[in-house]
Amino acid sequence: MTKIVKVDIDLSHKNFDFLTSENEFINTRIAIIEKLGYKVTNYKILKSKHGYHFYFYINKDITMKEMIKMQFLLGDDVHRVAYNIMRLQNFGEKYALYFNILFSKKFKRKKK
Repeated sequence: MTKIVKVDIDLSHKNFDFLTSENEFINTRIAIIEKLGYKVTNYKILKSKHGYHFYFYINKDITMKEMIKMQFLLGDDVHRVAYNIMRLQNFGEKYALYFNILFSKKFKRKKK
C-alpha cells in the first residue's frame, strides 16, 4: 500500500513546454486523481535528463494494482507501467512496491 503516485514523462523540456505548462499538466492530473476518488494532498516535480518525474501524494493508501492503473491513466511511461504489472504478478503486492521507483539522477555501475 502506498500514498505516493509516481509519473515518469520522458519528453524533452522543450517539447513539454510546447504542449503544456507545468501548471496545466498538474491541474489535469489532479482532476484525474479526484475523478478516481482520491484527493491530492501535495505534489513534487523534478526535472530529469529525459523529461519530468511527478510525485503525487494522495489522502489514502491504494493497492499496487490501483496505483499502476492510476499511473497509466496519468500518462506514465508505458514501459514502466508494463514492468510494474510484471513485478506485481511475479512478486506480489508486498514486494512490488519496492520496484516502483523513479530516480532524479541515474546511477552508473562501477567497473571492476
